[in-house]
Amino acid sequence: MTKMKFSLRHPIMLVLCYSILLYLFYQSLFYLLGYEDKEVALKYSLLFLFTLFTVFSVSIIAILLIVKAKNFDAVGFAFMALTSIKIGALLYWAQPILKSTSENSKFEKGNFLILFALFLAIETTVAARLLHNKQ
Repeated sequence: MTKMKFSLRHPIMLVLCYSILLYLFYQSLFYLLGYEDKEVALKYSLLFLFTLFTVFSVSIIAILLIVKAKNFDAVGFAFMALTSIKIGALLYWAQPILKSTSENSKFEKGNFLILFALFLAIETTVAARLLHNKQ
């Protein structure tokens, strides 16, 4: 078994760095735009949502690294399957948000969708790098 190098070039470290930077940017944006009151009213806090999305993203990339080591040709299929599973799990997790009829529900649904799209972009970028680097 080879030792794993921990640098920004390592896909898992890259996902973690992107997630932390995105969290800091997103949290700053909330305060700059005056959404502190809306953040308090969210069903799930921003920190919880970022942690949840980060765990899913790191898990997907870790599994893709294992698949890449065993069968490089299956990485793309594995990414699609894992992303589909993630969507199903997140939809299940988001049921309280989706069923909510509070005045804050549109904001919260939009926030969840934006976070999903941002983390999907991170995963897709890192997965594309994995596919590009055939070593």
